[in-house]
Amino acid sequence: MKKVLALLLLFSVLQAQESATPKSDGKSLIKSKKIKHPGAKDGLYLIDEDGVYHYKVPTRAKKDYTMYFRFVSQSPPEATTNVAGQDLNYSDFYGSANLMGLDFIYEWQPIKNFGKAGFQLGAGLSIANGRGYFGSGDTREPLEGYTLFSIPLLAGVIYRFEYANQQWFVPYVSGGLIYNGFVEYRDDGENNIVGSPAGYGAGGILLNLTAFNKQLAFIMDREYGYSNLWLTFEFRLNQGFNEDLDISSDQLSFGIGADY
Repeated sequence: MKKVLALLLLFSVLQAQESATPKSDGKSLIKSKKIKHPGAKDGLYLIDEDGVYHYKVPTRAKKDYTMYFRFVSQSPPEATTNVAGQDLNYSDFYGSANLMGLDFIYEWQPIKNFGKAGFQLGAGLSIANGRGYFGSGDTREPLEGYTLFSIPLLAGVIYRFEYANQQWFVPYVSGGLIYNGFVEYRDDGENNIVGSPAGYGAGGILLNLTAFNKQLAFIMDREYGYSNLWLTFEFRLNQGFNEDLDISSDQLSFGIGADY
């Protein structure tokens, strides 16, 4: 995570340097021409008008894997329970606000014939706070507090509409299975640990930061082994399989990712 944050800082510095570099409004008077040069065997491909030698440097990144760190906002699950004859749902205990959290996704793309197709594994953590509920129908607010930890684990497939090296925008679709674990800590000591399965379908877009700055792309590859740095935005629908603990919900996420 520290490396990715360092890369974001590097990107902003390089962009500032590029914007501060003066650009000529006129056309260069020097015409380019091809020549035989002994340095060509070492990767030399250009000598610019300032006499700077440009070499082709082999890349480190294999571009087979991607990792994402994302912020997540998830709508309340549709889970219900019965207390003293009353049907109560999630919002009766934890309110109607979305669950906020983080997730991490690991991606492997073995298929690259037309676009990129691969597999995903992921885990996340979201937290909500709430209060108890009087089963007798008493309208007073209970004193005991609840803290709910939602821990989704997912496995799925993804297809990225990526057909060019350092493509600026890459839409994608994904889908798979989730097992969502819940750990509930209560002030009265009656803690609970439960879980429920679900399926999911998602769509999103990747914005390639390295496509805006070639110098950043080179430094990322040579120094860190990353070929692309992405901003990622995703919308996901979760469909629960267990009626007794229905975790159907929708989710928005945004974050950063890197190919390596």
